[in-house]
Amino acid sequence: MFKHQLTSAALSILVIFSATAYADSATQATFKIGVSAPLSGEIAEYGAAVRNGIELAIQQEPTEFKSIKFIYEDNRYDSSIALDVYRKLTTIDGVSAIYQWGESPLKSVAALAERNHTPLLAMSIDATPALGAHYIIRSINHPRQIAEKLLQYLRSHKFKRIGIVATEDPFISALVTALEEQADQSESIDVINTFQPSETDFRAQIVRMREAHYDALGVYLLPGQVSAFYRQSKALHFSIPSFGTDVFESKTENQQANGAMEGAIFPNIEVPKLFVDAYTEKYGNNNQISYAYNAYLFAKQSSYVFDGHTALTPEEIVQRYAQNDRAGAYNFQESKEFGRFFEYPFVIKQITKGEFVALR
Repeated sequence: MFKHQLTSAALSILVIFSATAYADSATQATFKIGVSAPLSGEIAEYGAAVRNGIELAIQQEPTEFKSIKFIYEDNRYDSSIALDVYRKLTTIDGVSAIYQWGESPLKSVAALAERNHTPLLAMSIDATPALGAHYIIRSINHPRQIAEKLLQYLRSHKFKRIGIVATEDPFISALVTALEEQADQSESIDVINTFQPSETDFRAQIVRMREAHYDALGVYLLPGQVSAFYRQSKALHFSIPSFGTDVFESKTENQQANGAMEGAIFPNIEVPKLFVDAYTEKYGNNNQISYAYNAYLFAKQSSYVFDGHTALTPEEIVQRYAQNDRAGAYNFQESKEFGRFFEYPFVIKQITKGEFVALR
C-alpha cells in the first residue's frame, strides 16, 4: 500500500504477455478470479501474504473451490503495471472478479473497472478513487476508524503532543489526514517532516526531534525506511514512545531495526489465534498476517459467491460479495463519505520480543 517508483516500460509490457501457471490451469474453470498484488520488489512480503492466505483457504476446503481458479499477477504496487495487469486479467484471462492490493493500483484502474463493470475487491485504505462506484468494494476499513483506534490508545496514555514523520504516499497521507481530523482541541498532531520514498537518512531530523519534547512519535514511513529510522534513532540515543502503520507487522523490518522497534505499537486487523496457528504452521512466519487473513476471508467469500452457479452477471457478483462473509469476521458498510467497504475489528498490536502481540 505504498508508492513504488515506476519500473521500466519493458517490465510493464512483459506483464501483459506473461500468463502465469495458474492462468494456464484455469482455462477449464467455471470461474476465474484475478489477484493483483505486489509479488516482487520492496514490498513483496505483502503480496506473498495475500497469496498464502488464499492458498490456505483452498487447502483447508478444496471442494469449496472446485469451480474456481485464482490467477496471480504481480502489480509491484506500481500504477502503470497495475493497469497492464487489469487489462490482461480482463481481456486475456476473462476473470469474473479481481482482488487488487494497493492504493496506487486502485487509483489507476478504478475508473476503468467501473466503466467495464468489473467486480473489484480493492485492498485500499484510501477511499477516494472508489467513491460513488457500484462495482468496487474496498476490503478494509476507512482511515478514520483506524485513527480512532489509535487515538484511544494514545489518550489512555495521556499523550497529547504527537509528532509524525511521514513519506509521501497515498496510503500514508490518508492515515495522517484522518489522525489530524480526529484529534481534539487538547491534542496536537505535528507533521514534523515529509520524506520521499527513496530517502533513508533521517539523522538530521532525529537530532532536531530530540529537542522537541513530543509525548509520542508516529513513524509513518515505508518498508526499509522504518527500520533505517529506528536504527539511526538508536545510534543517536533518541528514544520515545512510538507508533506506526502495518509496515511494523514485518519480521524483516524488525530484524533490520536491530531491536530498536521493541515496544512500538500499531493498529491493524484483529486476527484469530486459530488462523495465526494454521498460517504459521504452514508458512513458517507471520509477516503481514493481517493481509493474509484478509485475503483468506476474500477466498472464503468467493467460494460462497460462485457456489452452485454456472454464470453470474457482474451485478450479481458484487451483490453476493456485499453480503456478510461466511466466517462472520467483517460487516459490509456503505457511506457517501467512504464508499462501499468491509469493516473489520481493529486492535492495537505491540512489538514484544520481536512478536506482534494484540493489546487488550
